[in-house]
Amino acid sequence: MFRINKLTKSTGATLLCATLIAACSPAGYEIVRDRGTSTTGNPNNIVADAPPPDEGVVANLPPTARLEAIKDGYSITMVRVGMGITLRPSLDTLDADDVGRSSCTNPGIVRAAYDVGGLGSPTVVRTQGCESLGVPWTFQTPGVVTVSLVVTSNENETARAQLTLIVTSGAADEVNGGGLTISAVPMIQIVGREITFTSRCEAAGTVRTTWNFGDSRSGEGRETRHRYQAQGQYEVRATCTSSTGRTFVAVVTVVVVPEGTRLPEGPPVLPIPPRGTPGISPPNQSPPGQQPNQGGAAQN
Repeated sequence: MFRINKLTKSTGATLLCATLIAACSPAGYEIVRDRGTSTTGNPNNIVADAPPPDEGVVANLPPTARLEAIKDGYSITMVRVGMGITLRPSLDTLDADDVGRSSCTNPGIVRAAYDVGGLGSPTVVRTQGCESLGVPWTFQTPGVVTVSLVVTSNENETARAQLTLIVTSGAADEVNGGGLTISAVPMIQIVGREITFTSRCEAAGTVRTTWNFGDSRSGEGRETRHRYQAQGQYEVRATCTSSTGRTFVAVVTVVVVPEGTRLPEGPPVLPIPPRGTPGISPPNQSPPGQQPNQGGAAQN
C-alpha cells in the first residue's frame, strides 16, 4: 500500500517540476511507501528515503499514458516518408507511486512497448536507470498509421495510449491532411473534479470528434470536459470522422485519485502545438489556461 502526503520542498519535487510541468511552486504531491515496503532499484533511480508518512490517503495508483510523435521537439500528426521522428511517452506518462521519489522522466515506468501500425513492434526496457523510453522511427511508404503504446510500471501495472499519423510522400498528399492526437489536462485528477480533453484532428473537410470516457459516459467536440465520480484508471478513446470519409482514433489513459490528494500546482504542460507543415509544427506559445490556435479544419 502507498500513502499520499503533502509535499514541501525536496529534491524529488524539484526534479519532477523540471520534467512534468512547465512551471510549479515548491508545493506539489508525492506518494511514498510505508516503512517496511521494499523499493525497486536502478530502473526507477529512487532518490533518498522519503520521510515517515503522516496521516493521509492510502492508495496504490496505476500509471497514466499518452503517446507523442516528435519531430524537432514538437508534437506532430503528419510526417513525410523518409523523415526521422521519435515515438515516445509524453512527460505526463508516469506511475504516481514514484512521483517525488524518482529523478527519471516518466517516473516509475520501466517498459514501453509500441505497435507501429503492424510495421514493427519496438520495445524499450529500463535496466540501468533513466534510459529514454522513446524509439526512433522512419516511415518508408505513405498511408494512415495507427500507433499504439503500452507502458508498464515497476509494479507490473499497465496503461495504454494511441494516436493516428498520416505519412505523406509529398505536397500532393498534404491537401488531404489528417492524423489525430489527444491530450488530457490534468492526467491525474481528484474524484469529482474536471479534466479537459483536447483533440487535434487535421483531416480535410468538416470533422466531428466523439469521446468515450471509459466510465459509460461520452462527449463530443474538439475540446470537452469530464468529471469522474469514482477513483481508478480510465482509458479514454477519441474518434475523429471527416466529411471526406476518413476516420482516425486516439487513446489516452488517466488516473482519478481520492479526495485529499494534493496535486501539483502551476500550469500544466500544453501538449498539442498548433498545426504547421508536416513534421515541423511551430512551438505552442499559448499562455497557460488559454487554448492554442489549432488551425486546420473546423470541428463540430
